[in-house]
Amino acid sequence: MKVLILGGGGREQAIAWACRRSGHEVRLATELGDASSADTDLVIPGPEAALVAGAADECAVRGIPCFGPTALLAQLEASKGYARQLAHDLGIPGPRFARFDPTSSTTIVEDARTWWHDLGRPVVVKLDGLAAGKGVVVPDSDGETDAAIIDAASAGSFVLEERISGPECSLLALCDGTRSAALPLAQDHKRIGEGDTGPNTGGMGAYAPAPVPYDPSDLLATFVQPVVDHFAAAGTPYIGVIYAGLMLTTD
Repeated sequence: MKVLILGGGGREQAIAWACRRSGHEVRLATELGDASSADTDLVIPGPEAALVAGAADECAVRGIPCFGPTALLAQLEASKGYARQLAHDLGIPGPRFARFDPTSSTTIVEDARTWWHDLGRPVVVKLDGLAAGKGVVVPDSDGETDAAIIDAASAGSFVLEERISGPECSLLALCDGTRSAALPLAQDHKRIGEGDTGPNTGGMGAYAPAPVPYDPSDLLATFVQPVVDHFAAAGTPYIGVIYAGLMLTTD
């Protein structure tokens, strides 16, 4: 097939390499405008921002198959608050959380402080929107938590989550609208300093398969397939990759 890959970073180069291995003709472009229905059989958007901007929706208008979710369903990646609420509604395990939106409250900082103090546990502060893997603060003290809340509130909507601990792993699933299939479990190096210190980064390298004592198919059944089933039942099938960032706690 003639495949157009949106984006030009390392992820997109890896996708292009895999497609060429399978005999496809591949082009990389930064804009969907470089594609046309006459010479493109499949579009694979790489960056999340392209999906949030509606790349899959535009492909549908042009009649070009696209491996990626619509802009509405891309909120699963674009909004941590949306993702957390959906997981909660579907009974998917996760930490306790709350979303804070400056457009709906003029006392957002105080509201967040109150929720945190009522929780009585350390929290993680996350910007609600796309932040290229860098929108998370893991404060180590009450003072750092308070400062992180103030900074997040100045940037817009944010989420507070109960801080949980354990090894992390990345579960990436290929979804066709009704089914999901797991890639090998991966782990990446998130914090910038030696000994897992400093601010979070966008990844800084990863390896797979990770030494995780779980069967990917079991994790799919718990964390991904309920989401796929939900969107299928709603008549808006999810096509593309679903990423679940898991922290393997004792329970």
